[in-house]
Amino acid sequence: YLEMRKAIYRNPPEGALDLKTKELLYVILDVVTGNLDGAKNHAKAAVDAGMTLPELAEACMQTMAVCGITTWGQTGWKLCDFVRDYIDSKGGD
Repeated sequence: YLEMRKAIYRNPPEGALDLKTKELLYVILDVVTGNLDGAKNHAKAAVDAGMTLPELAEACMQTMAVCGITTWGQTGWKLCDFVRDYIDSKGGD
């Protein structure tokens, strides 16, 4: 697991995706599986890597379009509220 994690978190040019995108993917995977705590942890890392609240909201809408409204009702809106508060606590926009 540790070797796989190390490989996943490689930055370009060794890795294909930037850190913000990788963390956003983890956020959405956690939203789909209903793992709010995991989504919050990865969302903080994604924000720290440059993700904005509009980017998260759009990704949540895509998730809802594919996986259904329950992804929003169970996890998505709570996560967006959490991220808004996290960004505010950092003095962000």
